[in-house]
Amino acid sequence: MKIEILNNNSLRLAGVRHDYKTIEAKEIDELVEKFLNTPKGEKKHHFRDKITSLTSDIKNSKIKVIQDINGIKLGVWGGKINTNEVFISFIRTTNSKLSNTLFNQLINDLINLTISSAKNFLIINNEYLSELQKEQLESYGFLLKLNQWVKIVDKGVFNSKDYFDKNVITSKVLDNNIITKELLKNEVNYKLQMERLLFPLKFEDLDIPTYIIPIKPFWASQLFDYHTEGSLFGTKAELSWNRENVYYRSVKPVSEKVPARILWYTSSKTNNQNGRERSIIACSYLESVNIGKPKDLFNKFKHLGIYEWGDVYRLAKNDINTDIKALEFSDTEVFKHPVSLQRINEVLQKNERKKNTFPSPLKVNSKIFNEIYKLGTEDQINEQNNCLIHKTRIF
Repeated sequence: MKIEILNNNSLRLAGVRHDYKTIEAKEIDELVEKFLNTPKGEKKHHFRDKITSLTSDIKNSKIKVIQDINGIKLGVWGGKINTNEVFISFIRTTNSKLSNTLFNQLINDLINLTISSAKNFLIINNEYLSELQKEQLESYGFLLKLNQWVKIVDKGVFNSKDYFDKNVITSKVLDNNIITKELLKNEVNYKLQMERLLFPLKFEDLDIPTYIIPIKPFWASQLFDYHTEGSLFGTKAELSWNRENVYYRSVKPVSEKVPARILWYTSSKTNNQNGRERSIIACSYLESVNIGKPKDLFNKFKHLGIYEWGDVYRLAKNDINTDIKALEFSDTEVFKHPVSLQRINEVLQKNERKKNTFPSPLKVNSKIFNEIYKLGTEDQINEQNNCLIHKTRIF
């Protein structure tokens, strides 16, 4: 008997020289030895029973293992796909410098699995999770209910008040009446908090600015869109798995403000004619806007991004006294279907804006964001096959 290892989103891991593999049942002993939580008193036979019980239910149960290029196992999760939920019995990582970022990546994959399986809840057993992992789950929008971490997973574009007025999914975990009353106050930050709690769902009446920001295909591929350059081999795993990242650009001409959204426009063609050039390929939340000297910003954000000092120095035109800008962003949702320049301009003109080729960032309103977002994700929503890279602070 084989333990099935899902293949969805494995390319992201393959791109950073880590991948999933199918393992044989005879390897269960190795999993038990490798991932047993001895410090918290877990018994071998209990952990083994969890694994073997999942292998006996081939139709509904899944076990996923991640390993590096040397075959060293770094993480594992196991669970079942039930009627309206994905229930994860265990999720483990080895103790290493990658543990936290790997845990984030595994959670991201589980959110994707929940979406692709057309389920509304992702539930993770609270047993044997570390305090840091619990904090990470909270930042994703998980709520602790009856010793289980529960996340509502929904998709699409909705009016926020209508959504909570009519929604029976959220009422199982949240108090819709209280939320509806709070939404009537029309406070942007509260509405944004609710949207991020339900990620990747979007509220059409969330009135925050959106910036269409040009990005070269190389940097898009390094920061979030591994489709753009075809491969991310060579990228550091700890950076590619980060839930947050940073993009450097010149100070002028746009003064971005938060909270805001970003629509990422690939600014030039690549050698890989994959249909993702000169298109909007993803959206993110803008977390912070930082202006300063190159060395100061690089030192502040070097733990996040894939930029080397030379990249930042060149952006500043080799002048350490020139101010540059660092945009910290999060919760990037990569569009399976890029929105072409032609379609973007159709949306702009429909909303009484001029055509644009995006040599520099462009600020647009929420109506334009909603239309472009639907173009990029509507087929994904129908197919229930979004490609997501997930991050950060919700509260």
